[in-house]
Parts: sequence; C-alpha cells; structure tokens
Amino acid sequence: MIRRGHGKALEVLVDLYESAVAGDGALALVRGGMASGKTELLREFVRLAGEAGALTFSATGSLSERPLRGGVIDQLLCSAGLVREAEAFAAEGVPSAPAGGGRRDGIAEAATMTDSLVREACALFLERARERPVVICVDDVQFADSASLRFLLRLHQRIGRAPITVVLNVWDRPKQTLSAFCAELARRPYKQIRLGGLPRDAVARMAAEAVGAKQAARLVPRLMELSGGNPMVVRALIEDYRTGVCDERGLPVPGPETGRAALAVMHRWEPQLLEVARVLAILGEHADPSLAARLLRTRVEYTGEVVQILTAAGLYADGRFAHEPVASAVREGLAPRELAWMHLRAAELLYQRGAPVMAVADHLVSADSAPGGWAMQVLRDAAGEAMAADRPERAEVYLELAFRSGRDEVERVALVQSLAEVTWRVNPCASAAYLAVARTTARLEPRTPREARTEIRNGLWRGDSDAVERALKQLVADEAMLDPRTAAELRLGLAWYYGPSGGPAREAMHELLTPSGEPWTVVADAMGSLWSRGGSREVVDGAGHILQNCPLSDVSIEALATALVALAHGNETRLAAEWCDLLIAEAERRRGTTWRAFLNAVRSEISLLAGDPCGASLQATAALSLLRPQEWGVLVGYPMACLLEADGARGEHASAAEKLRYLVPDGMYATTVGVRYLFARARYALATGSPLAALADLHACERAVRDRRLDVSALAPIEIGMAEAKLRLGRAEEARDLMSLYLDDSPRTRFRGVALRVFAEAGDPARRADLLRESADELERVGDTLELERTKAVLHRLHGEPGTGIARRSEPEPGADPLEHILSEAERRVAVLAASGHSNRDISRKLWITISTVEQHLTRVYRKLGVSGRRQLADIVESGIVIAITDLVSNS
Repeated sequence: MIRRGHGKALEVLVDLYESAVAGDGALALVRGGMASGKTELLREFVRLAGEAGALTFSATGSLSERPLRGGVIDQLLCSAGLVREAEAFAAEGVPSAPAGGGRRDGIAEAATMTDSLVREACALFLERARERPVVICVDDVQFADSASLRFLLRLHQRIGRAPITVVLNVWDRPKQTLSAFCAELARRPYKQIRLGGLPRDAVARMAAEAVGAKQAARLVPRLMELSGGNPMVVRALIEDYRTGVCDERGLPVPGPETGRAALAVMHRWEPQLLEVARVLAILGEHADPSLAARLLRTRVEYTGEVVQILTAAGLYADGRFAHEPVASAVREGLAPRELAWMHLRAAELLYQRGAPVMAVADHLVSADSAPGGWAMQVLRDAAGEAMAADRPERAEVYLELAFRSGRDEVERVALVQSLAEVTWRVNPCASAAYLAVARTTARLEPRTPREARTEIRNGLWRGDSDAVERALKQLVADEAMLDPRTAAELRLGLAWYYGPSGGPAREAMHELLTPSGEPWTVVADAMGSLWSRGGSREVVDGAGHILQNCPLSDVSIEALATALVALAHGNETRLAAEWCDLLIAEAERRRGTTWRAFLNAVRSEISLLAGDPCGASLQATAALSLLRPQEWGVLVGYPMACLLEADGARGEHASAAEKLRYLVPDGMYATTVGVRYLFARARYALATGSPLAALADLHACERAVRDRRLDVSALAPIEIGMAEAKLRLGRAEEARDLMSLYLDDSPRTRFRGVALRVFAEAGDPARRADLLRESADELERVGDTLELERTKAVLHRLHGEPGTGIARRSEPEPGADPLEHILSEAERRVAVLAASGHSNRDISRKLWITISTVEQHLTRVYRKLGVSGRRQLADIVESGIVIAITDLVSNS
C-alpha cells in the first residue's frame, strides 16, 4: 500500500500505465477520505493518458444510477464517444417481462442477461485494447451497480498482457466499503494507493498559483494549520482569502466559500452522512455520537463513523466542527420547520441529560418554542444565569420567549417584571416599556424586593416620583425586604435625583432610616451632606467606604456616582478619576451599557473639576453616544450640563448651542439634575455675553431649590452665578453683597476661590489684588486649574503680571533675569527649549533628563507662569519676559 501526496500518487499511476503499454495490464484502487482529492487525481491522470495516445474511458458511480443495470458501463462507453455501442448495451440490459413463468423465471432471465452484458462489455474493451492502449477510470466506485462491478472484476481477471490500465476511486471510511468486491479483486495482484493530506510543498504550489510565490510563502503555515492538507479545504481557504476574508494580520480564515465547498462534498456522500452532520452542527459543543443517534433515531455506530469521516477530512475536531462557516452552511441547508424541530428535540435531549440550562435555552430560542413547564423553568433559570454571567441581552431573549409562551397571567406578570429588571442595564427605555405592560394587569403593586427595586429604579429614571413613593412604601413595609446596605444605597439614589431631603419622596425616604449606630447609616448620613456642604473630610471618608464595599449593580450605581463626585469635590480628583476609570472598565466588561453611560458622565464632571475641559467634553460625548438622549430619562441633563460647561470653557460655543437644541423631559426640572442643567446653561449664557438669560435660568434654579427642596448648593453655586451675571449688567454693588453673604455663610467648598474672584472684581479696588491672590491660593489648593487660569487672567489684566506667583515675588534687580525668583534653573532650561518648539523627547536628549522629568518641569512652569500651554509660553518668551535663559541652555 502506498501512502503518498497527490504528486507521488500520480507518478505511481503513470508508472502503471507505462507498464500496461509494455504488456502488463494493471488495476489500481485509490482510497481516500472526504474531499481528499481522489477525483482531481483521476482527472489529471485521464488527461495525461489521453495526451499519451491512450483511449480513455471515464465514469462516476452515483446513488441515483445504482438501480440501472450496467449504468457505469454505459457512462464509460459514452465518455469515449461510443454512443451506438452504449445504446446496444442499454437495449440488451433491459429484461423483457416474463411470459408466464412467474417471478423466479424473471429473475433467472435477468441474471442471464447480466452475464451476457458483462461478457460482451469485457470483450469490447479487450478488442479496443488491440488497437491502442486503454485507460478505464471509475470515480466513486462504491456506488456502481452490481453488473458494472462484475464487469470490472471480469476485466481485471482477463487483462493479462493487454495494454489496459484500470483506476478505481473508492471511499476510505472506518467501515469497510465494497468488502466482497475487494476480496474478489485480491485474487489477482493490484496496486492500492491511499491518499493522505497534501504535503507542505503541494499546498505551497496551490497557493502560489493563486496569489503568487511571495505571498504564498506567508500563507502556507496558516493554510496547513486550518486544512490539515485537505485539498478541498486548502482550495476553499485560498478562494476566501482572494475575496478579502482574512484576520487582522492578513492571514486566511474560513469564510463562505469554505462552507459551500464542504457542503458540496457532503452532498456527494450518502444522504445519511449529511443528516448526521446537520445534527452535529445543531448540537454544537454538546454534540456527541450517542446524542446525535438519539435525535435521529439511528444507530450510534453510524453517527460515530460519520464523526470519524468528518474528522479525517479536517472538518471536525474536539467534538465540534472545526470551522464555523462549515457548520453554518450545513445548518442553513435545512428547511425552517425541520430546523426548528431539530432544535426543539435537541433541547429535550440536553435537558434530559442535565446539560447547562443556557445551552438548553439556546435551543428553545432557536426553535422559538417553549412547550411545557420544564421549558418555561429552563428559560427562567437560564435568564438568571445569563445575568450572573453579565449577559443581559441574552437574559432578555430567554425571558421574551417565556413571556410569549406563557399562559398563566400571574407568571406572565412576573416575567415582564423580570424583563424590566434585566433590560435596564442596556436599554432603560425598553425597561420602562416592560413595566408599562406590567401596570396594565390587575396587580399594579410590586410583590418582591427585586420588583420593588426595579420599580424605584425606573421611576427615578423617568422622574415618576409617585411610582417611586409607592414602591418605597411597599419595600419598607416589610423589614425582611430591606437590609441596611440596600437602604443606604436607596437613600443615596434618591438624593442623587431629589437632594438630601428626598424631594417628593421625602416621607418614604424617612422610612429608609435605619438605627443610628448602624455603619451603613453613618456612611449614608455623611454622604447626605455632600449636596449642601461639599466634599468635607467626613464626606470623602464615607465615599471611600462606599467605593470599597458597594459592588457595581443597578441599585448601587447612584451611590457609587455620589462617592466619585464626593471625592472630586473633596479635592481628590485624581483618586476619583482612578476609581471611575476602574468602574467604567468593569461596566464595559459586564456589558452594562447604562452603567457605562452614567459613569462616563460622572467622569466628565471629574475632568471638569480637575481643569480638563477637553477630556470632559470627550467623556460627556461618549456618555450621550452610549445612550441616546431620549434613553436617559430625566438624567439626560447631567451629561448635557457637563458638555455645556466643557464646551463653554473651551470656547466651543457653536457646539454648546447645538446641544441646547436637544429636547429634555419636563420632569427633569423637578430633580437636582434639572437644577444642575439650568446652572450649566446659565454659565454658557454668561460665557456668550447673555447675562439676562443667565439670570433667568439662575432664578429658575432658586425656585426649584426653594419650592422642591432640591438643595445642591455645594455642586451648583447659584449665588456665584447670580453675582457674575449682575456684575456683567453693571450692578456691582448687588454682586458684592451676594458674594459677601456667600463667603460669610457658606462652608469652605471648592467654589470659595471662584467666589473670592467675583467678590474682588465687584468690590473695593484697593483690596482687589489681595483678594485675587487669595482666590488663586484657594483654587490651587483644591486643584481647579481651569478657574485658577481665570483668576490669573484677571490678575494679569490688573497688574500686567502673568500670574499670582509673580505678584507675590519682589521685583528683580535691574539687568537680572525677571524669572530668576520664579523658576528654578532646571525649569528655565526646559521652558526655553519648549518655547522654541522642541518636543519633550528632544528636550530630554538635549538636557540628559528623562521625558517624565521634562513633563514635571513643564507642569510647574505652566502653573508658576499662569499659562496653559506652549503657545502662551512662546508668547512670554517672545515678549522679552525671559532674558538670558538661552545662554543658560547653550552653556549646558
């Protein structure tokens, strides 16, 4: 037996042909698995033999022609143009109806005719061989009719010294094919060739013919890895690659052509093989021969054999199809009803076997059917597992099918409540729609803690304070339904929308108070002061406890957001940013679109407080792209406010004006979010020279705080905004009085520095410089670089000084470097090179310091000189403020 690649196998056949021409007739049996290249080998051999002057005959066995006596003989004759002879054999091969001798006589007559046909066919081919060499090739001989097989055996026994070469292709499969035929064939010597996978050089030649030698050299390792040398798979992969199907590295991957080619090959095998392949594709990772046999109600031996055949062809590995396009092509060949039936049957069998519920549920979803109580329970359990695995979209699919399939009204209400819960994480609008369906039923009130929390969550998001209050009362009515941590999280959630008083839900919020000594109560009490007192030490400590002890969830999201904002307002913007980035990454990993959007908005506020309007704008934009404005509910004002502030600070007034055209829900103005939005809109109006419009919005803020008890003065200092507006309108005395009261009554929040600047601009000119310096010190303390720049700009206009540092220093001696008392020598070297257009890398090389050291020096230079970047630094150098620094750099 010869195991060779196609090139070597062809050489063997050519050698046999040459021996036959020399008077030693021969027969070769070529074995090969699915798509191993048997047919291609036969065609190539026929072509070469024809070119050498042989008379060639070709035929292909097929199941459809198997009942026809002498069907392969007929094909052989027609392939060589011997049509008349073929017609004669066809007429002779049809037995006449028995004249009256009965069925036994008819069988005997048919056998006699078959013997006659076989003898005459054999004689004809031997006669032709006297004229010229004869080559007879039969592909898929396992499908040949019995008469043709007898002809081939008879010819093999009589070729002797005749110049005849016979090549037969047969399947190579675990269960022996044509065992009786092969046993008879062995009575006389014959050559047996088994086709294995293509060798590497053969694959390289195929690839080079398609894409060129240079490109082929890069593709061959991947082609060998994916195909195992199977010619059909190699050819299909190359075709997919030529149509642009490749991975990120530009290497081949299986695509549609691979799937089509594999399906075509399976169609050539017996129909039962394709049936088993389809079942295996449907069962996916849970496929095995025994389960496939049960689904098809067939023998496990046969399904096992099919698995072996597909594995040998490189199409199946590790209990599943090796390439998804092949599995998809196999599945898609089924009619929809048959496919649905198979998925339903697979679900039943997997359920009986105790397979994971999500695997069973996936088949129910594919069948679009949930028959019986077992299927409904599977879908509910699978939804729970999907949520535990952070796959809310999948949980929604399971529950949707259960809801559509359910008949019990109570069960359907419970299912729609669950749908509202799981969809909020990815689509708050869909969650609200599901709750609306639940409210149309007879039972309007939530009956479990989860249902109550879902109702609260959606009510807050929609601004439906009545729904929030009803659900809260239901929740607090049963002490067993509310643990201290959940109570604290809910209190902070209510405060996010309605301030520390709870707004319209204040009565229910009061019920959430747990014993005063309880740790969660202490933390919640401390965090409640954030809105009116700002980020005190007590608030910052409470924020740390929340961030370390509250896992990210639908209930805790506002509590976590409150903690992040508390850190930022407590002068811990860097720590707040780090925590927020970690939570955003977790939300993305857990597929929480709503969480990601909310946290991106929080991150935008943190960036604003850190003096980074560009970052704030990007983060607010990201938040609004994750959820469309209409999906935000009343919370839409939060990212919008951050975006208005950021774009206004960057001078992008046209962009901010565009955002103001968004329609916001009326209910938003009854929440703290509405107050913050109005405050941001007022700030934008001031930035664009519209103090009257700003005052209108600020008065609306005042009314909301007064009438709805929405105290957020520590986060949105309305008095400062009013003072700025009045100052622009020339009403300096009113502005001064407002700021005087604010500075006397308000705690030391991070806005105190801003208030000092406005007070300085509106107050006594003699005290202005001192107040501005105090403002700068205060803003530098809290790390608000954006407002610090604004204060320095006022100082610059007042004294012609670039910043507070200069104002504090004594004047330099005549002829001395004016920055000698401001910048260190190292800082001056870096400043001059940066102003001259050198990159940080260039500076580090020139001064023999690290890039990190350059960045640190530049940060201090910008702060001390009151500039925001290299352009302003260059202006200072060009204006002559920096003297003799160039000498310092050149001497270094």
